[in-house]
Amino acid sequence: MIIINFIRQNTYFLLGLIIGLLTSLVFIPLLENDSKLSVLNENSYGEQKVIHKVKDDYEPQINLAGKPLKAQKVPQSFVRPRYFSTELGIKEKLLVSVLSSSTSIESNAIAINKTVAHLTEKIIYFMDTSTKLNISKLNMPDIVAFIDSRHILKPFHMFKYLIDNYLQEFDYFFIVNDSSYINFRKLYNIVRKISVRENLYYGEKIDKNSLYCNLNAGILLSNSILKSLANNIDWCIKNIDSDSNDINIGRCILHAANVQCISDSMGQSYSSFNIFHNSNVNYELQYLRKQPLFNNAVTIYPIIKEDYFYILHTYFTKKGLESDLGTIKELKKTIEKTSGKYPDLLRNLTWPIGEQPGNVPLTRFDILPWKYFTNTSLYLRDEFTTVSNHTDVELKDIQYVLNHSVEFINNKYSGMLKFEQFISGYKKIDLSRGMDYILHLDFRNLKNELVSKRIQVCKPLGKIDILKIPYVTENTRINIILPVQLRDVDSALHYLQQYKKICMDKKEKSFLMLVLLYEPHLPGKDSKHDIFKKLKDKALSLSKDFKRDNHKITWLSIKLPKNSNRYTHVHDHLLNFAILDLALKKFSVDSLIFLTNSYTEVYNDFLNRIRMNTIQGYQVFSPIPFSEYSPNITQHKSATIDINKNIGHFNVYNHDHISFYVKDYMIARNNIAHDIPQVHKDKDILNLTQHINLYESKHFDVLSENIVYMFRVHAPTLHLLKGTEPNLRVYYSHITCTKQGHDIISKELYERCVFLRNYNLGSRSQLSKIVLQYISKVF
Repeated sequence: MIIINFIRQNTYFLLGLIIGLLTSLVFIPLLENDSKLSVLNENSYGEQKVIHKVKDDYEPQINLAGKPLKAQKVPQSFVRPRYFSTELGIKEKLLVSVLSSSTSIESNAIAINKTVAHLTEKIIYFMDTSTKLNISKLNMPDIVAFIDSRHILKPFHMFKYLIDNYLQEFDYFFIVNDSSYINFRKLYNIVRKISVRENLYYGEKIDKNSLYCNLNAGILLSNSILKSLANNIDWCIKNIDSDSNDINIGRCILHAANVQCISDSMGQSYSSFNIFHNSNVNYELQYLRKQPLFNNAVTIYPIIKEDYFYILHTYFTKKGLESDLGTIKELKKTIEKTSGKYPDLLRNLTWPIGEQPGNVPLTRFDILPWKYFTNTSLYLRDEFTTVSNHTDVELKDIQYVLNHSVEFINNKYSGMLKFEQFISGYKKIDLSRGMDYILHLDFRNLKNELVSKRIQVCKPLGKIDILKIPYVTENTRINIILPVQLRDVDSALHYLQQYKKICMDKKEKSFLMLVLLYEPHLPGKDSKHDIFKKLKDKALSLSKDFKRDNHKITWLSIKLPKNSNRYTHVHDHLLNFAILDLALKKFSVDSLIFLTNSYTEVYNDFLNRIRMNTIQGYQVFSPIPFSEYSPNITQHKSATIDINKNIGHFNVYNHDHISFYVKDYMIARNNIAHDIPQVHKDKDILNLTQHINLYESKHFDVLSENIVYMFRVHAPTLHLLKGTEPNLRVYYSHITCTKQGHDIISKELYERCVFLRNYNLGSRSQLSKIVLQYISKVF
């Protein structure tokens, strides 16, 4: 009943709906007759017929003709640069370019190099060539010599060189003649406050109405200016119409970048000081120091004598130091005032004010110990030493701290206390802070009464700088020199097996030379019973097997003159000099040498560290090996050495392993030849000790450290890198110590031998256990 009523009420609506549906069913196939969509109808036999095809413009079309096709442009794989700064486009701040000549490069340019080179990121000297001058002897980096000797073209040759090589590396370029002193700290303070987006042609104008900068006063160019010059160098050279480099450079920049010389930028003013040509700087300085224009100058010119560069540099360095000390005092006062208003800051205020607070130990194992010392001795230097004498460096340091402490007390009490004596002290080394001292001092007052004072002294660390070292690669060939005596034959054979496995099989770029040391009473190299015959046969066999890989093992025979009455035990301690003097004749000056012994076990990672840590003309490398303890004590039976404190330790007294370049060795060897004469043939070994006095202990270090001592003392331009090396491991070998004489040197050598023998026996816990076992058996 309800449905009938609904239909009656909506008759017209339902009728319209039915008519609309029927109409749509009729007209839709007619409108879409081109589509691929099929409208199907079944006949009486159940078959389907396609009545209409409808085409859709948005229907996906698949073209399979001529497929598959290769991409027209193969995408290149992204190669990440070596440094983040390269990928991010970060540049260095300032490059200094000095225009010099063949007549002044040995005087003014060297003076500029000594006063500026250590402060700037890069400095380059541009000069004309000269057949009379040997540039390599100047010992100066980055000298560029142009064949064209015309002075008016030199600036444009310089621009071309900078554009080709350093345009992408620096934000600013400073150009100056070598007759000008550069106050680099002032220059850098200006540059670091100017935006790198500035299109800058900056300096001091030739005169008030000039559009160009004075080259003697120095010209600062931004990177964008140099980019503008890149396409206009030819125009600048063709349109030179003056003998003045100032005008020629200015016209070139004006044409290329449409920029004039300015002396002020972003609140920074540039100024220079022109002194009289014949002025005596040493005499005039007392008047010049009162002039603000002189004190604020970036450059001072003309400098007619190279000594004047050093005088001016001393003055401005002292002035800069005074300014820095004044700034530090102001900052300390500010910190004190600020911390007084905030209790939390006052509670955490460090001493000295503004310095690093030092190490905060997380556990009791991280606590840094205070070491007790007196005038002569240091207690508990390490876990193996109870009391030891101060080294010369430590004595100088203690005296320096003591002098400053006494001076502080005198100033504080206006001379009313007179220093009596130093009693004792404590010191602590904190690598995050510096050195801390606590000194106990006695003074006498005006009544002659004894007054004790305890003073705390801090020697904080300065600013940490990243050292720039020459670039090295891992492709350098390592030439290994292995001395072998009769007692070392078995270990040398084992070393050859290991060398085959590590170097020959893996095609390492290496070369091995065996230095065979013959004693006169044993069968020699011409005998059928040659003591080193097994070793030679093994070397020949390996060389033959790996001939295609250019691997070769050779040997050098040295006959020791032990049959002479002049040969003593001291000669044995200097044999390394004789070995290298004779062996290095077989190598070029650019060869990398690694001196070692036959008791070692090496790995490929260590060979790469030799290549990376040994830098010609800059650094030698002396690794600290992991030395095996006596197997009789440790009960270690394995054929290999594992890094374990119960098996061995890093022996800091082992100086048998060192890598260097031949050229560096020759320079250092010449410097020590007055103490240790050079060896040109076997018989010269007897002359090694002719300058050594056995009753003076000054030669003890060279006898005990040998090559390491030579590089440490007689090669001041080289760095000596020592560090623990886990991939250089030394098998235990028994050391026999015998007393050879009653002179001072012999006694010290014997004491050191006993110390090294005992030091390498076992750990403290292992040795104490054996002592207790022995005592229990005896008693």
